[in-house]
Amino acid sequence: MGGHGTVLAGICFMTVLLTASYVFVDSIYRTSTSSASSLRDVSSIEIVRLKSSCSMLSIYEKDRDKVYVELQNSGNVKVVASDFWRIDVLLTYVDDATSTKVTYWCYYNTSDTSKHRWILDPAESPNPSPTAVNPLDWDPSETLSIVIYIPSSAKIKRNTSGYVIVALPSGSTCGGQFYV
Repeated sequence: MGGHGTVLAGICFMTVLLTASYVFVDSIYRTSTSSASSLRDVSSIEIVRLKSSCSMLSIYEKDRDKVYVELQNSGNVKVVASDFWRIDVLLTYVDDATSTKVTYWCYYNTSDTSKHRWILDPAESPNPSPTAVNPLDWDPSETLSIVIYIPSSAKIKRNTSGYVIVALPSGSTCGGQFYV
């Protein structure tokens, strides 16, 4: 009788050991597959980011409540018009009322004039620049003119400088300084 119990205990031990080994190997396989998939996703995003780029050609303020920016798509991929709302514009300047430096994230094409916002330059709309290939889209080597509006409750202090940073939907950025 003693021999059968030992054999039965050995079979149970081997079953538990094989099950634990299977679970361990399966979890390693699933982790490596998931990691490889994530790495592929990150690589494809990075490839798009590396192909996109912008350059700031000119920047100036007007009437202490507007900043005009001319950008060039210096990358190899276009920015479609439906993605313009995903372009982030950050504006830093010295506020005239408080004499403190303020930074605002400017919303795209909002009609709320109490907020800092940006739109395509009406003088340049609806085309960012003359193109017959993809009207309204911002193709490589084309320029895009935008106007950043500052609400009437805020003004840029005279004899100071400000800074604009533009971030494309892909994450590429460009920036420039302007003087008042």
